[in-house]
Amino acid sequence: ARTDGNSDMRKLGDLFANKFPQGVLILTGEKGEKISVLIKRGKDTKKVDCGSLLKQSIGMLDGRGGGKVDMAQGSAKDLSSFDEFVTKVKGLISES
Repeated sequence: ARTDGNSDMRKLGDLFANKFPQGVLILTGEKGEKISVLIKRGKDTKKVDCGSLLKQSIGMLDGRGGGKVDMAQGSAKDLSSFDEFVTKVKGLISES
């Protein structure tokens, strides 16, 4: 899913977390030349650390960011490796 505006991304993340308490969301939004990335977990997904996931993977998109265990946000410059980014995040989630 794509949206623009960090507050919109957070709202979507909250809606996702409420509807899918055992899920993990990776959301991106484009604004100008920057890409926003949000990783959000549902309340029952205790083993997943969103901040750690983002820090370990956003470099693939030439980006940076951080956050807490339940939500992390960052910005990136290059979506050409987005599929690999998602694959890496999924792998990290599986290892949790």
